[in-house]
Amino acid sequence: MAEVLVVEDNPVNSRLVESILQQAGYQVDVAEHGQRAMSMLEKGAYRLVLMDLNMPIMDGFQTIAAIREHAVFGHIPVIAVTVDTSDGIMTRVREVGFSDYIAKPYSRKELIESVRFHLGEMPD
Repeated sequence: MAEVLVVEDNPVNSRLVESILQQAGYQVDVAEHGQRAMSMLEKGAYRLVLMDLNMPIMDGFQTIAAIREHAVFGHIPVIAVTVDTSDGIMTRVREVGFSDYIAKPYSRKELIESVRFHLGEMPD
């Protein structure tokens, strides 16, 4: 079973995140939009979700609302991954229930440190 669910509609970005996390020792699944992510969350036991905000079918804001309402997995950390770092977006990200955010472009180190922090793991 995968530990981290990456929700990203851009195949290049999803492969990059998946590769970085796998190299760090995590098992990773990828969903191309929020609706698929919800289906995968209902079937699997993930410890963390990394989610793009702008996706087709069900965007990050719609998906976080659905996740936070769910009794079984509503508590898991969900980190927004976005290119938009305006004050308005960052405020909205916090208000709607994301645990944190990572701005694109991000470094490998930044991504791994954020994942480890939200999983309660000690840094190397």
